[in-house]
Amino acid sequence: GLDHLLFLLVVVTIGWGWKRLFTALSLFTVGHALSLAAVVWGGLTVNPRIVEPTIAASIVGLALFDWWMGRRSDSRPDSHLDSHPDSQIPYLRFSLIFACSLIHGLGLGNALAALGLNSAHQGISMFGFNLGIELGQLGVTLLALMVLAGVRSLFGLKGLRTATLVSSVLAVLLGSAWFVQRVFLA
Repeated sequence: GLDHLLFLLVVVTIGWGWKRLFTALSLFTVGHALSLAAVVWGGLTVNPRIVEPTIAASIVGLALFDWWMGRRSDSRPDSHLDSHPDSQIPYLRFSLIFACSLIHGLGLGNALAALGLNSAHQGISMFGFNLGIELGQLGVTLLALMVLAGVRSLFGLKGLRTATLVSSVLAVLLGSAWFVQRVFLA
C-alpha cells in the first residue's frame, strides 16, 4: 500500500551510502517477511485497528527521527548522518527500521489473510506476495535514488538536503493524516 511505500521512501531519502542503504532495506525486508510469516503460518492475529494506526505512526516516527538527527548534524560543520560522529546513530536507525518493518509485516499479513488463501497453496501464495512486494520496493527505491541523484546533480548537496527535509515534512504530514484517519475515522 501507499503507507508501505511512503515508509520505504523515508528509509531511502536519508542519503546514506550504498552499504548502509542496502542494510536498511534488507532489515526492512526481513522484518516484514518475518511478521508476515507469523500471520500466515503462525496464526498471529493483531487487530487492524491497532496495526494500521501504528504503521502511520511508524512513518511519522522515522521521519521525525531523521529530521532530528539531520538538525543535530547540521549544527556540526561538515557533518552528515552517514559520517555522524556518534557511531550508534546508524544502529539506532537500523533498529527503528527493523521494529517498524515488523509492524508493516502485520499489515501486509492482514491484507494477505483477507484474500482468503487456500491452505494448500499458502507457501506459493506467500512467496508470490513477498516477491511482488520486493519487486515493487526495488522499483520505488531505484526511482527515488534516480530522483535524488538528479536533485543533487542540479542543485548540489544543499538542494539535496532541502529535498530531504521537504520529503520528511511531507511524510510527517501524510503519516499524521493517516494516523488521524485510522484512529478517529475508521
